Amino acid sequence: MHPADITAALKKLGVSQADIARECGVERQAVSSVINGRGRSKRVEASIASVLGVPLERLWPDRYGAAVSVLGDRNQVAGANITTVRVGESPPSYGDTEARILRLWRALEPDQQSAVEQYMRRLIAG
Repeated sequence: MHPADITAALKKLGVSQADIARECGVERQAVSSVINGRGRSKRVEASIASVLGVPLERLWPDRYGAAVSVLGDRNQVAGANITTVRVGESPPSYGDTEARILRLWRALEPDQQSAVEQYMRRLIAG
C-alpha cells in the first residue's frame, strides 16, 4: 500500500501516528518512518495492520512478500492439509490453518476472490 493510503486510512479511523506511537512505546517519528518505508519495526507494523484490519502482506508487500499456498499429499479443499509458505521460510504448524487462510483471503482484491472461488468450485465439482 502507498504510504499516503496508509496515513489516510488511519485518519479515516480517527487514529493518529501519535496514537500508534503511544501504543507501541516509540516516538511518532518512528511510526512515520515505518509508514514511509524509511525504517522497520515489527511492533509498529503489526499495530498499524491491526488497527486497519489489513494483513501485513497487503500493507508492505515488499517487506513481507506474497504468500504461496502449498497443498499436502492428502489434498483437502478446506482441510487441515493446506499450509502457507513464504519464500525462504519453513512451513508453519497446522494449528492456525483457518486463520492463515482467512488472512490470505482478506489480502485478495474482490475480483481475485471471485476467481479463487470459481476455481475452488470447479475443483470440488470434479
